[in-house]
Amino acid sequence: MAEFADTHPEVKVRTVVTDLSTSDDVDRVAEICALEPLTLLVNNAGVAALHAAGRSAGWQSRGTREREGPRPHDARSRRSRGMLERGAGTIINVAGMIAFSGPAPHSQLPRRVVYTGTLAYLVAMSQTLSAELEGTGIAVQVVCPGVVATEFHERQGLDLSAVPG
Repeated sequence: MAEFADTHPEVKVRTVVTDLSTSDDVDRVAEICALEPLTLLVNNAGVAALHAAGRSAGWQSRGTREREGPRPHDARSRRSRGMLERGAGTIINVAGMIAFSGPAPHSQLPRRVVYTGTLAYLVAMSQTLSAELEGTGIAVQVVCPGVVATEFHERQGLDLSAVPG
């Protein structure tokens, strides 16, 4: 973000790092967005606790769902109010191609039912929100990148060489 801000001095860029599994941080971000004339919101929440069904602690599954799904949706809804009042804005939600990976063979992709299902929710929610906001001046998009080699996967102990590109 710093590089983007440096090359676009005409744009005010503010990065907010939060833990969207906590109500306090969701409220803090919603308050910031309510007080500032927000025109672009990029939701790129993530969690590195990905496990197959029955192999994760309840708190891990719940945390994944809350960071990627309903809790960010609640924050997005509250943040978009200012955009609605101004009649302009863009919301970009970052999901992932894994949202469409249900039938992929296990040899190609480890099973991550909660994460995959939650990203599928984010795709459907973005599509529906876009339809609901049609004509308001607010654009809603969902970005679904493929696998990107980052420390996110290293923390999971995943060998990305086994995943087809």
